[in-house]
Amino acid sequence: MLLWKQWAPYCKMNLIIKNIGYCLTLNPSLGKGPLGGISNAAIGITGERINWIGPQNQIPKQFFDAQPLDAQGALVSPGLIDCHTHLLFGGQRADEFFQRLAGETYEEIGKKGGGISRTVSDTAKTSDQELLSLAKKRLDQFLSFGVTTVEVKSGYGLSLDREIRILRLISQLDHSIKIVPTFLGAHIVPFEFMNLREQYVNLICEEMLPQVVSQKLSGICDVFCDQGAFTLGEARKILLKAKELGLKVKLHADQLSSHGGAQLAAELGALSADHLEQVSGDGIYALSKASVIGVLIPGSVFSLGKRTYPPARRLIESGVKVAVSTDCNPGTSFSENLPLAMSLAAIELRMTIEEIWKAVTIHAALALDLSNVGTIEPNALADVVIWDAEHPEEVPYHYGSSFPKWVIKQGKPIKVGLGLPLSG
Repeated sequence: MLLWKQWAPYCKMNLIIKNIGYCLTLNPSLGKGPLGGISNAAIGITGERINWIGPQNQIPKQFFDAQPLDAQGALVSPGLIDCHTHLLFGGQRADEFFQRLAGETYEEIGKKGGGISRTVSDTAKTSDQELLSLAKKRLDQFLSFGVTTVEVKSGYGLSLDREIRILRLISQLDHSIKIVPTFLGAHIVPFEFMNLREQYVNLICEEMLPQVVSQKLSGICDVFCDQGAFTLGEARKILLKAKELGLKVKLHADQLSSHGGAQLAAELGALSADHLEQVSGDGIYALSKASVIGVLIPGSVFSLGKRTYPPARRLIESGVKVAVSTDCNPGTSFSENLPLAMSLAAIELRMTIEEIWKAVTIHAALALDLSNVGTIEPNALADVVIWDAEHPEEVPYHYGSSFPKWVIKQGKPIKVGLGLPLSG
């Protein structure tokens, strides 16, 4: 249900969140256990940053006259971070969803002109204004689920002009959510280059990447390295060029086959290797040794009707830090519901409650090379969620229906309800 959004008229200097039943700081030095939990807590915010966090009965004098926000005994957490999305696109592929349920494979649909190629065509036909409108509605959905930081990839252009267009539109997404743009010109090889693969790789390296860097449109380059997409050699060439130009790198890795993507991510010191449904033991070992974040996307497996989920337990027990994302996209995971992904992480990936909360906060921040979000501690950005819940377990437990009551983004409270906050 669409309810409402309200920028509360709070003082820009000091805000005090009081009567917090339980606060997850994600800093063990500040509270109990691996999530740094504090019971009966309060949070003092000055401007855009957290100034103080501690027990309710120890509020500093400087916050005695601050504007209060009553949490009414609720659970409070850092704002959630979705570190892998493709949310700016035109068109939709609902028919393909049912074609897959009827027995066609993702690969078969792609060969008939569906899949990513279809979205590339639909996006090219959609006006800038409509693309921005659609993307902002999706961002409203993310906000309603407590997400305050979202990565947004290009990859539905696949030509110099269209990729630059998409990245420029991403930069225009004026929203209360922080946007991290990622260049994904190497999503798939476009049809017109199918027999000229080397030329397309060269186009990315010699024209697209220099333009992305010179126009400061993104600080991260991603490559889909898998069967039907880019080979290890092609991905290595693109990502080495990206690093040469000063970009951070990451990969779609080992989603459809054990392709060696995880090992390549480790070799290049990538921020993250994403998907990993088919990752090998050698790949897991390499990720662990290189301290590469493993971004797991259970919603994509669920939406595709498959049963091979990424081996979260093996990854975690091998020392890989794991993040969880929605992979919001029109083909394989059309969802902005990160708490639902948390539920799937518990049910299908067998992750513990501590692992799940880290996966959508501090580990997701690392996957985007961010250092000031994902925790509630002094000097962190004041990205905070007041949940309609009392305990950490309730958010993944109430699957598909976990909503916050308030989202505080950089010190600005936003009242949300069951569903979307209204824009404007």
